[in-house]
Amino acid sequence: ARRLTLATGLLLTATIAVAGQLTSPVLFAVAFVVAGASDVLTDIGMNLCGSRAEERAGGSYMNRLHAAWTGGTLSGAGLMAIATSADLDPGPSFAMLAVVTTTITVVALRFVPEAPATSDRREPLGGRVALMWIAAGALAGAVEQIPADWGAALAVDTQGAAERVGALVVAAYFTGMLGGRLLADRVVAAVGRRRVLTVGPHVVGVGVVLGVVGDRPAVTMLAWMLAGLGVAAVFPALYGLAAAGLGGPGRLAAMTIGARGGALATPLLIGGLAGATTLATSLVVVAPVVVIGLVASTRTSAFGNSPGSASGPTGSG
Repeated sequence: ARRLTLATGLLLTATIAVAGQLTSPVLFAVAFVVAGASDVLTDIGMNLCGSRAEERAGGSYMNRLHAAWTGGTLSGAGLMAIATSADLDPGPSFAMLAVVTTTITVVALRFVPEAPATSDRREPLGGRVALMWIAAGALAGAVEQIPADWGAALAVDTQGAAERVGALVVAAYFTGMLGGRLLADRVVAAVGRRRVLTVGPHVVGVGVVLGVVGDRPAVTMLAWMLAGLGVAAVFPALYGLAAAGLGGPGRLAAMTIGARGGALATPLLIGGLAGATTLATSLVVVAPVVVIGLVASTRTSAFGNSPGSASGPTGSG
């Protein structure tokens, strides 16, 4: 897992650096296809490392690791905002980002012990089990992406807020997510991952509906922060369940593929329905459906048979 993370992480950062130097739109797109594939593999490797660390330590750490990911997302956005305000060209901006991320990757992985070979041994997944993990990943991707992608549009285009307020709505969402992930390991240790996967998505759905019904940017901002808190532990819980025990790489790959597919399909679904009705209607229809679907998918036998599905890493819940 560590070697996978290092190799694909370095390929990801190198591809970003090269992309910044390209002038051809076609080559730029090809570079980002390679970067996207590298990102998926890096994601799998990082979460396998996190799961193995939990197994060795006997505690819940996955949420705090994902909090670092959220912090990295916010930091990357901040770095690019600084570069844009300084009128830097994409080439130097992408190169700066690649240097920072390469340094962090290499230094961080020096402190991650390599798991025994048996820990990452492949175990064939049945077709039905793989499909259920793909479906759960897709629905979780939708649950996370709906507030992230549509909060600003709801506030600006539907509720008449200024663009800077729309940016604050998105910032409120990720702030709630970051805060939730810093605290969620204690919750997982107390009640277990299965319960988190039941309650968390419902909180997201409530937040989205409140933001739409409230019909005021200030209400939407608070509602989106609530949604961020609700979604905080969803992906860490899914990654932890998928990666645990033998066969973890297969389950994790299936879930990650689904998650990326869900993140790509959700804007098409929301946007298409919004074009036929309104954005507000689209959100209050789609968000509850994907929330119910996610909760239902995690109650199938595919999850009941997953190591650690009944509890958090400490055995609680």
